[in-house]
Amino acid sequence: MVGRVEKQLLEKIASQIEQLRLLNPDDLSHREGLTDEINFDSAIPIIKENLEQFQPLYNRDLSKLPSKELDRIEESFRLVIDSADQIANFRIGDGVNPKQRCNEIIVDIEKKRGQILSGILLPLAVTGIWEIDVDSIQKKTNKVIDQIENKNQELDSLLEVSQKETSAALNAIRESSAYAGVTANAEAFHKQSNKHFWSSFRWLIATCLSVLLTAGVAIYFLNSITGDTTIPAAQKTNMPQSIPEAIQYIFAKLVIFSTLTFTIVLCSKNYKSHKHNQTLYDHRATTLDTFQAFYNGSNDEHVKDAILLQAAYAAFGNRQTGFESIQEKDSPPPMQIVDVLNKTVKTAESVGKDISHSS
Repeated sequence: MVGRVEKQLLEKIASQIEQLRLLNPDDLSHREGLTDEINFDSAIPIIKENLEQFQPLYNRDLSKLPSKELDRIEESFRLVIDSADQIANFRIGDGVNPKQRCNEIIVDIEKKRGQILSGILLPLAVTGIWEIDVDSIQKKTNKVIDQIENKNQELDSLLEVSQKETSAALNAIRESSAYAGVTANAEAFHKQSNKHFWSSFRWLIATCLSVLLTAGVAIYFLNSITGDTTIPAAQKTNMPQSIPEAIQYIFAKLVIFSTLTFTIVLCSKNYKSHKHNQTLYDHRATTLDTFQAFYNGSNDEHVKDAILLQAAYAAFGNRQTGFESIQEKDSPPPMQIVDVLNKTVKTAESVGKDISHSS
């Protein structure tokens, strides 16, 4: 409850506030009748500073302050009003030595500066705390928090979309790279197949020529023995006349036939070897050419892994082609190897568990 003394002080302060509201320091600094040497230019900024410090108190509730603080507010307001009145009522023609009187007023204003500020500091702080609207601050804080959460949700959504787009782009890049790699490897296999095809073709021609040459030599030797039947064998010049000559004659022909036979075998083996490689590379190239269609035809990752393993097996594993000199067994499919490894790992894990339980 406001007492009589406090009420009187509040009325006086309200009157002072009205005077301070009407006070314009610029009017004091530009008064007529002053000179360059006699003026209050150094004191006007102090009065402006005091008025700016007073402004928060103009609209605050001072009724809750104790009388002591009201006295200090009233005193601070009065000192500023008195200083402004001194400047406003100053006349150069009044009294003796106007410059000295002007300096005394300025010094007095500067001395009162600290006293004026100390009189309003505590009321400013206390009434400032009272002016704080906790509910309003809480509402604003909650609103800011909601905005931050909404922004976080938007950022999370954008991040999720960006991650999906990035994953899609990476998958597209991987698929493009994989397709380029598959195409390049298929092209390499095709080149190797063509290379072995022409090599096998050349060795096939060599084999045919060797067979024809051997047959021609055999026919020649046969004709040299039979020849003209009307001539006796003893009169033929190319016939051996003794056993040693016959041995040399037969041995020379055996050497020739052995060499021709070796040539036929060598050419045929090289032909079969290149034909075997040609067939393998054709199969590998066909595998890589069709791999992309099978791989993209399924969305199941396990199926894709199986297709990839089978493609790797078909591309790099050994296969029978029918051109081997010795029939070789096909390499074990990779799935069998994976199954064996899985069984081995499971067996090792079960043994480890049994040992741990027994211990």
